[in-house]
Amino acid sequence: MERTCRGPCGETKSIEEFPLHQGCIGGRAPVCKECKNRKGRERHKKTYHLNKEKRNQTWREYYHRSKDKIYAHRKIYDQENKERFADRDKKRRKEYYINNKSELRIRNKKNYEANKDKYLEQQKEYKKLNKDIISEKTKVRNRKQRIILSDNYILNQLKQRFGLTYKKIRQHPELIENHRQQIKLKRLLKQKKDENSTTS
Repeated sequence: MERTCRGPCGETKSIEEFPLHQGCIGGRAPVCKECKNRKGRERHKKTYHLNKEKRNQTWREYYHRSKDKIYAHRKIYDQENKERFADRDKKRRKEYYINNKSELRIRNKKNYEANKDKYLEQQKEYKKLNKDIISEKTKVRNRKQRIILSDNYILNQLKQRFGLTYKKIRQHPELIENHRQQIKLKRLLKQKKDENSTTS
């Protein structure tokens, strides 16, 4: 069944394209959904700025009046939809960090300086309560750095074996690459020696 829209488009459309309206003949409005939505958007554009302050004030009053209720509802909703929004939230946080990296660093630095004692106390408490977890993570990280011969691993090697300072090593970055190649060569020689000993 079709009907002609009495709105701006004037097109003949399927009855399903007209919104439900109990006060009209056939239970459908004479204006199609598209025309109705377009008119609503135009009206919204005209009245949005006129009522913006009033709308914001109404929302602020409701927020302060129902703060606990809003927080409780949001917490329940987040827990129920944690898996659903996990990937999306992770992607958004990553994009926001990339786009605002410098601003975030400045803000975090200011926040840290303003609350330094608080953060140090939190770190101390966390280390005290999670000593075993931190120790295990450190071992895994050090093992990984040793395998891939990361810059931090080479820096520590140069500092411990030759007594060089980090500042001096940074001034001569070729030291890091040279020492890395030496370690690779030693590992290769040891591997060849082990292979020869097993075959003989």
